[in-house]
Amino acid sequence: MADLIKQIEDIGWGTAIICFFLIICAIVTIVSGYKKVLSAFGLHSNQSLKEKETARKISDLQEQIDCLNKKLKQTQDSIISKQEQYHSQSIDIRNKLKDGQDDLKEDIHSLRLLLEESMDNQNQTTIAILRSSLWRFHKDFTIQGFVTPDGLKTFREMGKVYEKAGGDDIYHEKLLPEVEELEIRYPNGSIYNPVIDNH
Repeated sequence: MADLIKQIEDIGWGTAIICFFLIICAIVTIVSGYKKVLSAFGLHSNQSLKEKETARKISDLQEQIDCLNKKLKQTQDSIISKQEQYHSQSIDIRNKLKDGQDDLKEDIHSLRLLLEESMDNQNQTTIAILRSSLWRFHKDFTIQGFVTPDGLKTFREMGKVYEKAGGDDIYHEKLLPEVEELEIRYPNGSIYNPVIDNH
């Protein structure tokens, strides 16, 4: 090694460096020329064959990656599209349910008003019928001058229904007091009177 350094110093460092670069350039030129000569004759070195095979494998792998990316993108787009479609359908269903609920509320309100009106009409009819019946019973009782226990019980029950239906106070103020003032008579053979056996 010391001899080599001594020889380089004899030649000169500048010259040695230039020679070194010239040798490298010569090697590169020879290798390049060798490859060109092989290429001109359609021949290939093992290294170039390996490089081509590696390049082909890299190219195939890149194609597979591109194909996989394309499929992944299509799947992702399909999922996003379906999510948007389902979201839109969900919004439509929710809106239809809301509209249906609003319509149902209106229908229920209308039905309630109709029922209230019907009940009010029915109450008015019931009141009119009961008032007429109470006056008729009152008249019959006062003409005959007495009332039976069954008649009084029926009269009072009709009066309760009359009041519950919304009838006015004519029942308490006039009809009931006048009927209750009448004598209560138990008809012969009534369950209220014991039957006297004369035998």
